[in-house]
Amino acid sequence: MPPVDLVEVFAQPVPALMICELLGVPYENRNQFQNSTRALSNADRAAYVGYLTPGIMITTIVGAAQGTAISVATDMTEGIIARFKTMAIARVSVLTGHVLGAMVQTFLGSGFVPTESMPTGLRWFAEHQPATPVIETLRALPAGRPAGSSFTEAAVWSAGIALVSYLWARRLYNR
Repeated sequence: MPPVDLVEVFAQPVPALMICELLGVPYENRNQFQNSTRALSNADRAAYVGYLTPGIMITTIVGAAQGTAISVATDMTEGIIARFKTMAIARVSVLTGHVLGAMVQTFLGSGFVPTESMPTGLRWFAEHQPATPVIETLRALPAGRPAGSSFTEAAVWSAGIALVSYLWARRLYNR
């Protein structure tokens, strides 16, 4: 089977169609929008990646910050913050924990920095957490390289997380 260009077949058309839907682009104009987007991305993929990457990074950072803010707000409304205030801990501990947790989730992996450049302990952690094999698979496939064990690791992590989440949700639901 010949290699498939995932950017051309999936990564470019699906987001472009979603953008059309969100912006209310009339159906009869969507092909023109698709063609314009394809021309832009095919003109110089390296330049387009360089253009796109900062936006993805900022979106990731903003998403992590938003998730942290929602978690802190939830903790405040559910009373956990009030309970922590009665304990002998620094008031900033809860916020610091949320922020550090979000940073670990967002940046520990091969998403922004090659794991080879990390110190040994951090490298081991980054190479054995769920995001790295998914990222490495998504890097390999569009480039036409075999994903190797990254694809298998990504599938195993995804299936494991889905199973644990399902069992946990079912347990909570049945309470």
